[in-house]
Amino acid sequence: MGVTAQHRTSVVIRLAGEHDTLIERHADTIRVGIPGAVITISHHLAARSIWTIWREAEKILPRIFTTDGCAAPYPAHPKTLALASIAYSGWIKSRELQGKIARYSPSGHGELKVKVGTLIIICDDRPSATSQIAAWARMYRLAQSEVWPGSLGER
Repeated sequence: MGVTAQHRTSVVIRLAGEHDTLIERHADTIRVGIPGAVITISHHLAARSIWTIWREAEKILPRIFTTDGCAAPYPAHPKTLALASIAYSGWIKSRELQGKIARYSPSGHGELKVKVGTLIIICDDRPSATSQIAAWARMYRLAQSEVWPGSLGER
């Protein structure tokens, strides 16, 4: 009698305030670096599906964040760096978008939650959300212009 075990986990990144991101090409892939994670995209359908959900997030931003206030930052232990590595290679079916207005959010500034496969990015204020939207827009422009030109269609 065999025993089979399957484990599925999610990586949750919670962000507050404006932050740095890194978008870079490596041969036929794009690497997106955000605080706490590095995401590797190796197919044009993955790039398109990720940008589709972030474009929807951009549309609802004004309803979620009514001010530009910043949530309290999340300090990291100075000697510890946790970095998750996530890879996408095709169309990502499991995508969700959720928002909470300031009154119902833990930060008191609003909350944007974007789920792409097993990665969940939570932005606790407008500056963190706009940083993420800008990063994913840069990823998509790079995918469209250099990595998979002609495969993605119009933005």
